[in-house]
Amino acid sequence: MKKQNVYIGVSLVLIALVGLVFWGSRSLPEVESSKATEEIQAESGIVYFYSQSCSHCAKVQAFLEENNIDQTVSFVKKEISNSANAAEFGEKAEECSIAENQRGVPMLYSEGKCFLGDSQVIGFFQEKAGLNQEN
Repeated sequence: MKKQNVYIGVSLVLIALVGLVFWGSRSLPEVESSKATEEIQAESGIVYFYSQSCSHCAKVQAFLEENNIDQTVSFVKKEISNSANAAEFGEKAEECSIAENQRGVPMLYSEGKCFLGDSQVIGFFQEKAGLNQEN
């Protein structure tokens, strides 16, 4: 009987520990990443809005990766399927006087200006990174 109680006690402690580890690993990175995102945005003021399902955004992403843009330009990436990001996207587009029927991704916001479409966004990053415009 004592052995059974010990096994039950140990099992409950293990379940509690696994639960704490699982819960902690899910919530901590989100808090840290949002703080890091806010700090980068505050530093640079450059926000890149995109969608996972957007082919033009994929072209921009390939450019960013091929040219290691994140190493030379400080900016924040925001996926617009997130409701908070979508709301911010709308606010920035409105600030730039972009009509609702003209809004889309990829869009980049910097210093009160909006850059729409893959060509404008890539051109912005080329200039900021000091790359030749013909790449």
